[in-house]
Amino acid sequence: MSSRRTEKRRKRRAAKQAAARMAAAAAPIEAQPKTQSLQAQLQQKPPTERRAHLRRIQLGWGVVVVLLTLFGGIAGAYSLRPQIGVTASPSLNKGAPYEPILTISNNGLAELYDLKFSCTVSTEIFAHTSGQREGRAWDDRSSDVGNNVGDEAVLRPQTSIVRTCAARMEISDVDIIWVATALHIHYRLGFWPTALSKIVRFKSRTDPSGQVQWFPDPNADPKELLP
Repeated sequence: MSSRRTEKRRKRRAAKQAAARMAAAAAPIEAQPKTQSLQAQLQQKPPTERRAHLRRIQLGWGVVVVLLTLFGGIAGAYSLRPQIGVTASPSLNKGAPYEPILTISNNGLAELYDLKFSCTVSTEIFAHTSGQREGRAWDDRSSDVGNNVGDEAVLRPQTSIVRTCAARMEISDVDIIWVATALHIHYRLGFWPTALSKIVRFKSRTDPSGQVQWFPDPNADPKELLP
């Protein structure tokens, strides 16, 4: 009887010890975090796999750096694009109402060099002799008296210059319906090897007070504006 009790106690102790050992072995696994740091993951991988993983990370960062550099270069080039603005104001010469004051502004960040100007003029008239409206082709009027289309050596950013393009309209028995003026600008950028050009056209409109106003006319065919 005594031996049976001793055997039972021994089995219970053995079962408890086995359960304790199992619990101790399972404890590190349960305590292990679900997510590991990159360094811990790399340490657990074989050396060759670890090097391949590092190369993939370096390649990814290299692609990011190249894209950022490319984007920065494009943004820089775009910011240096030429931005020429031209406005036309009514003439201050009462004897020449079709002589707009043309203000040329450099609205960009790059300097403009070797600026050359010319102007062409077109008109539409009403001839009393024939009773018809007649249009006139574009004529180069750069050399007309009263014009100021002289060259400009340099136009710095955020600065402006003034030029005029006069059209002398002294025709008997003719009513002027409108006058169109096209200013031709040729210039060069310091970092660009070839010359560039821009054509801006304005069209006259007489207000009720009789003063001639000028408005942009962007719908003209550029080919017909060529001198």
